[in-house]
Amino acid sequence: MVVLAATAGLWWREREAATALQARADALAGEERKLTRRRDERERVRRELGAIEGSAEALALSVTPAAESPPPPPPVWSPGEWTAAAEWRNEGRATPRAAIATLLWAATGGDLVALRNTLQFDDTSRAMAHAWYESLPLGGRSLYATPEDLVAAATLASIPATEAQLSWLHETDKDRAIVGILVAEPATAKPAPPGYQPAVGNFPPALTGPSRYRVVVLNLQRTLDGWRVNVPTAAIDRLAKQR
Repeated sequence: MVVLAATAGLWWREREAATALQARADALAGEERKLTRRRDERERVRRELGAIEGSAEALALSVTPAAESPPPPPPVWSPGEWTAAAEWRNEGRATPRAAIATLLWAATGGDLVALRNTLQFDDTSRAMAHAWYESLPLGGRSLYATPEDLVAAATLASIPATEAQLSWLHETDKDRAIVGILVAEPATAKPAPPGYQPAVGNFPPALTGPSRYRVVVLNLQRTLDGWRVNVPTAAIDRLAKQR
């Protein structure tokens, strides 16, 4: 009986060990199946990614990019250089020189809004423009949305589409500048006219004798949206008399 009991106990322990080993083997097999599924999933994702990348490369090769035309360079407008009206461009108002170029371009092209946006009125000049506007008959006032538009339209009409020369540029400080422009009247030749007095120090250029050229001296100031030309009351008075 003792031997039988000992044998039974040994069998039971061996059975338990075998069961534990089988459970461990089943667990390991399960882990291997999980790893296999993960490897298969990884390979599937790699294949799909490769197919997508290949399609993208093929599409990129099949599409010919449109040729981009570089923007035309802004005209070089150096002091002393004549520039024809056909070469005037809208150069914005980031600098005094650009603002003057834009003003001339707007005048030549009849762009009233662009020209008006280059003008700066103070309280006195705005009041004078308003008085001029109110003095017009009703039909005349109906042509202009605001007194500023009236001044811009008169300015536009006073600039001939001929040639101009930036003859003088003096920035008094970071927010103010004075510009001298030599404007050729119609039927006037290019060469600088006799009797032309160039700028000296803080004195702007001038014509010393009869000429078919005009010297226009403009004061500019920097505003929140760029440089603008100050409109003096004398200019409004002169424009009103010319209309």
